[in-house]
Amino acid sequence: MNNKGNELSIFQGGPSIHVDNNRQRIEEEEALQDQIRRNVELNNDLQNAFEDFEEEEDVDESVNSTKYSQENSYHQHHHSNGNRQQYRAQQPFQFQFRSEETRCKNVLESKIREIEFVTNQLKSERKQHKNAIDEYEKRLSVAEAEKERALMTRDQMHELLVENKSKLIETEEDNQKHCSKIKFLESENSALIGELEGTKLMLSDIQVKYSMVEKNVKFNAERNTDSILKQAQERHTAQIAMMQQQVDGLKAKYDDIEHDHKNLEIRYKELQRSRESMLIEKSEMINQLNKNLEDAQRQCKDLLSRPDLTQENRQLQSLIHSMELQRKDMKETINTLHKRLEDQTLEMEMMDSIVHECGGNNTSYSECSKFTHKDPLKSKNNGILLGPQARLIWVKDELCKSLNNIKSKRENIKIMEKQLIEKDEEIKKISLNENKALAQLNHYRVEASRLESKTRILEKELNNVSDELNELRKTRSNPHCITNEKYEEIISNLQKEKEPLEMELHEIKTDFENMIMKNSVLSDREKDLQMTIAYLEKELKKLQNHSSSIGDLEKREREKVQKLPEDLERLQLAEMKVDKGTQIEDLSDKVKRNCQNCEENLTKLEQKSTELEVRGEQLKLLKFTIIQEREESEAILRETENGFESSIEKYRLRYEDNLRHTEEMTRHLNEKKELINEERISIECLKKQIHEERKLLLKREEETLEKVGKLEQENRKAIGELNEKYLSAKKTAINYKQYSEDKEKHFRNECERIKSSCIQKISKAEQCFKETLMKKEKGYQERLTKIEADFEAKVGEWNHKHEKHE
Repeated sequence: MNNKGNELSIFQGGPSIHVDNNRQRIEEEEALQDQIRRNVELNNDLQNAFEDFEEEEDVDESVNSTKYSQENSYHQHHHSNGNRQQYRAQQPFQFQFRSEETRCKNVLESKIREIEFVTNQLKSERKQHKNAIDEYEKRLSVAEAEKERALMTRDQMHELLVENKSKLIETEEDNQKHCSKIKFLESENSALIGELEGTKLMLSDIQVKYSMVEKNVKFNAERNTDSILKQAQERHTAQIAMMQQQVDGLKAKYDDIEHDHKNLEIRYKELQRSRESMLIEKSEMINQLNKNLEDAQRQCKDLLSRPDLTQENRQLQSLIHSMELQRKDMKETINTLHKRLEDQTLEMEMMDSIVHECGGNNTSYSECSKFTHKDPLKSKNNGILLGPQARLIWVKDELCKSLNNIKSKRENIKIMEKQLIEKDEEIKKISLNENKALAQLNHYRVEASRLESKTRILEKELNNVSDELNELRKTRSNPHCITNEKYEEIISNLQKEKEPLEMELHEIKTDFENMIMKNSVLSDREKDLQMTIAYLEKELKKLQNHSSSIGDLEKREREKVQKLPEDLERLQLAEMKVDKGTQIEDLSDKVKRNCQNCEENLTKLEQKSTELEVRGEQLKLLKFTIIQEREESEAILRETENGFESSIEKYRLRYEDNLRHTEEMTRHLNEKKELINEERISIECLKKQIHEERKLLLKREEETLEKVGKLEQENRKAIGELNEKYLSAKKTAINYKQYSEDKEKHFRNECERIKSSCIQKISKAEQCFKETLMKKEKGYQERLTKIEADFEAKVGEWNHKHEKHE
């Protein structure tokens, strides 16, 4: 596949398609480098020209000021002389002024010519740039057409490969049939060779007999039989050689077909590899997109889990509304500035016309220079009119001042831009810190709610245990329950109730340990979440680059996202109801069981109280023993009470620890809230500063929008041209497809013709072989009959002669 000569080996005589992209890329890079170099040289030349022009203007002003001072001094010292002396003194100054005026005019003309030359060069280079862009667009369209053509050829080659593979399978089946036929013919040939060997043996025997006959009977006719037999053998060997040549030719054709089959298999394997690589790349892209989608869904879920979304959305909407109003104000200010700029450009054009008109006037430089450093109002008040050259100098001074102001403003704008960029970065950092703090707040709220629910459950259990203890104390304080049997029943009941309480204690301990484990797991999850938040912040930057492609998906999923909080609230409420229902059912079951046990105990106690009243007289004798047992039972009850009190104290300590933990969590929450409020205050201050700075950015945005509009128009034109080129390329592709279809038909016809010719040749060879075999068999049989007849005749003659001799 890498060889250039074997790109389209299926079509014999078909031209190979090559796309030389490296040369085009090199030419495009060289053209871009030349263009950049020319632009840099032009910018440098323009800057040097304007700097020279400003330096010459400064020199002229300095010379004019010195001459003005000299003239003033001269007039002050020699004002008393006559008109002739003044005229003689003014003549050299007028000559110098005229020479300087001509020199300034020449300098001005040379600078104007230089500017015109530079503008012409700029226009020519713009034309060259446009021509180069057009050429590059043409090349790009040609390359795209060639690319599409190559893709079409690839698809056609794939289709041809599939068809050729099916044809190869058919040819392999035909070859197998031919091989079976060849094997059958070879078996027949071997059988015929065996028959030939048998005939040869028969011939050798006959020749021996014939030699015996020749020794006895010497006739010339019998010698001709040897020559005839030799000729027959030679013909037979020649025919066998011809058959072997035909078989060798068929084998050579079969080898060529196998070679082509192997080449096609190699190409098919290479195409499969390329296809597998393409599938792997597609699967990687799909996995990346799935990951990005999952990350986006996670972010959506995190955003939905935040409780202050509505407030933040309202704040953001208010900010957007305020920003839109600011944008409108900025547009109005930009329009006013554009109008001012147009007015200033008109004034500049008027000043340029005045400068050109000033070239023909020949007023004295002394009068003009007097009014350059004075106020124009004073000169008007004095009754002296300003000349055009004085106005020109005054305008130049104002222009220099305005240029200096513009430079200072530009420097201030650059400084403000840097400050804006720094503040944008600070805002991004603050927003990230806000998101982190909000996520931590949500996490702490969830933990606090869980701890509160667990503390409530523990309080309920403590209340139940305290109620049971009070009941036990009441039963102990009753004077009617002084009997031994009653105490025994109470002790047995207490022991029975002690076992489930111990089980509950064990369960509570396990729950506490699980809580500790969960807290550790939650801390680990916090660390993992912080790591994931950092990772997600990095990926957010990537996702912001892909936000244009995800915008459509967001529009579709916003409707789903709006429904999600309602579903989540319903699910949470259902889960809370289910959890509370299960807890209430468990507690109700426990209470019912305790009530049933108490009722049973009461019934038993009533029954036994009746029995005790009957046996009261008998129990009076056993009072002393009962008192001792009572003391023992009181000791046992005290021990049990001490155990219950110790367990209650443990529960209280745990409850206090939980309360401390919740207080610490609330304190942390308050601290975080204070920090968030401080950050919000700082953000508001920054927003006020940014509001002023965004006005400048809006001006730039409008300029960029105008440029974008121009570029869009140019792109539309280019797209129209590309569509036309695409249509032309499509026509060429259709023509190429027709050409390939015609070639396929020709290839199929040739394959069918080769098949039919092979079948015809094989059938002809079989017929020839059968005919030769039949002819040889007939010849051998005729010869054998002749030889037998001759032999019998000779034997008869020999016997007849022998009888005569006898």
